[in-house]
Amino acid sequence: MPQIDSSHLRWKLTLRRAYLTKYGCRNVIDCCQGQGVIWKILRKEFDVQYVGFDRKSRTGKAQVDDSARVLSIPGHTWDVIDIDTYGAPWKHLYAAAKTITIPTTIFLTVGRKGSIYSLPIEERKALALNFSKPVPVPLQVRLHERAMRLILSQLPSKFRLEIIECSMVEYYMRETTYIALRVEPRRT
Repeated sequence: MPQIDSSHLRWKLTLRRAYLTKYGCRNVIDCCQGQGVIWKILRKEFDVQYVGFDRKSRTGKAQVDDSARVLSIPGHTWDVIDIDTYGAPWKHLYAAAKTITIPTTIFLTVGRKGSIYSLPIEERKALALNFSKPVPVPLQVRLHERAMRLILSQLPSKFRLEIIECSMVEYYMRETTYIALRVEPRRT
């Protein structure tokens, strides 16, 4: 399946609308903006301050090669973080989790590409696995699903964040998972 910006738009918009309506939003950072379709629609419905960027160069948007570095800068006031990397968003999630100081909604798109998929380093670390040989694809799929849930469940202990709510939608034969998280920093 080719990479198409804003593919499966209905599911992405549904999750975002539900969380934005429930928790509100003021400042949005869109780390992998693509063509900006999703937030162009949502900004008509929600009054937000928006900044978006992507590694692809396009007129009228900021080009940033490593948006995870932007997320790792402390002192930001983003209460919505949108991460859609066409693959594993864990590097971005970890960078953001280190700097969250206010209640925040995070949208993640987790993608894997069938037979060419291999477990990202963050997923291998979450599973405490060190592979010396290639892992069969059917096993990789099962490990990926377990690792994804482990990474999310470890957020509270690794980053002193409390998960208030988490929703997931799996799409297209489990090749893509859309996640919405509401987190708050622990005060104690």
